[in-house]
Amino acid sequence: WSSQRHRFTTNLNSSLLRTLENDQPVSSTKSKTVKLYQSLSAKTKARSQHQMTILEGHRLIIDTLSDANTRKLYRDVLVTRQALEHPQLGDKLSLQLERIMNDDDGKCNVRLASDNVIRAACDTVNPQGVVALVDIPPSYEPHHGGDAKDGENGTSSKLYLLFDGISDPGNVGTLLRSAKAVGVE
Repeated sequence: WSSQRHRFTTNLNSSLLRTLENDQPVSSTKSKTVKLYQSLSAKTKARSQHQMTILEGHRLIIDTLSDANTRKLYRDVLVTRQALEHPQLGDKLSLQLERIMNDDDGKCNVRLASDNVIRAACDTVNPQGVVALVDIPPSYEPHHGGDAKDGENGTSSKLYLLFDGISDPGNVGTLLRSAKAVGVE
């Protein structure tokens, strides 16, 4: 079974690599793409203006691509060959990148990149070889007032805070302040 699984993941990685190599890999640290990543990484104003941010690393990208709601936010992914061949996470990353590449909306580009490009695009000291541009999701705006309904099924959109088993009264104040900040009435 182990060799069969290894053969499957190797085929998956090879298939994705062949697909990505057919497109032009990003190799210049001076490209518009890299400059956008750098701008979003360094400047809050740029993130606010473009309504985009950067995600870095295998686990964060695998986890957010695994969820249908966060997968919709992806616009661009740069990945190295080494990231796709990572012994523990390469097959999971490849599977999620294949999924987003085959999505119907086609809003996300997935491109192979050199190590230098990834280093230039990332904010971390030792990047893991995968970085993505994602839309910043809209803020949750709770409806305030009487009978606010949210959608066809008539569900209320009010937020509630429930306490259970609070052992330290100091935690209550923190919870109340946090709740107020997000619109709990």
